[in-house]
Amino acid sequence: MKFRSHYMSIVLLSLLCACASQQKGDVATSVPVCAQQLSDFDHAVASHGTRNASTSKVAAFPFLRANRNSVLMGKQVGAAIAGGQAADVLFADWVAQMRGLDRAARASEFRNL
Repeated sequence: MKFRSHYMSIVLLSLLCACASQQKGDVATSVPVCAQQLSDFDHAVASHGTRNASTSKVAAFPFLRANRNSVLMGKQVGAAIAGGQAADVLFADWVAQMRGLDRAARASEFRNL
């Protein structure tokens, strides 16, 4: 049983590393491969019941997670856009925050596997 958990950790770590090491020149094939790797990792987390409950997944964006703060920030971005303000920096900060939440949640889920 212990061997199986070590084996699963090695497999998941290599999937995540492969996703992170895709070369920029090969964008056409790296996006589906990376999306599949994220899906495989999410499936492993779900099957083992080790999901991090501090954040929620963002539908259609498997690389983003949200919490209360990011939802509030999203409303601020929407209000800025609706008000005719340039919201490029706000939007970039908002997405960066949600990407950070996903990375932290995946690291926690990986440790829990």
